[in-house]
Amino acid sequence: HIIIITFILNEHHLTMEFTPILEAAKSGNVQQLKKLVTSDSDLNSTAKNGVSALMIAAEHGNTEVISFLLQQGADPNLATSMGGTALSRAAENGNVEIMKELLSHDADVNDIALIAAAREGNLAAVKLLIDKGANINAQQRWGQTPLMLAARDGHSMVVKFLLANGAKVKIRDKNGESALAMALDND
Repeated sequence: HIIIITFILNEHHLTMEFTPILEAAKSGNVQQLKKLVTSDSDLNSTAKNGVSALMIAAEHGNTEVISFLLQQGADPNLATSMGGTALSRAAENGNVEIMKELLSHDADVNDIALIAAAREGNLAAVKLLIDKGANINAQQRWGQTPLMLAARDGHSMVVKFLLANGAKVKIRDKNGESALAMALDND
């Protein structure tokens, strides 16, 4: 949904106030980051919406920036108020390379990462997260599970994998819908 958010922000001339470090992370400019990062730099500072440089770099697939920020001590477990992390942003985009880098720096495997990966149909990301101990039946705030979201959006390979690994089919969301009902509604 980042493209839609960008359209809305640009249309209404709304911008998030990004520090130079956040801008460099977004653009993937490691050389600029190296100039900006000093011993008293706060690599974990966030924009008003709670995103950090590491989250922005993960969202934009900036692998080199991720490596640099982690080497400099950026916190891979920093989360927005909605629970989003660098890992969940990489999982949503199916960037397994970045996910592995974050996990190697002790990123917590979180429910949102698995839910995002399943919703977007990113099978490799789903497999990695399940392998690392993600809760296959995690529920987001509306009660939807990875299985429900994958079924709703027609991601058959993700559905097959989740079922083969113990996803519960009888769980219902806050509206009383099951994964089967969601799949039928969106057929």
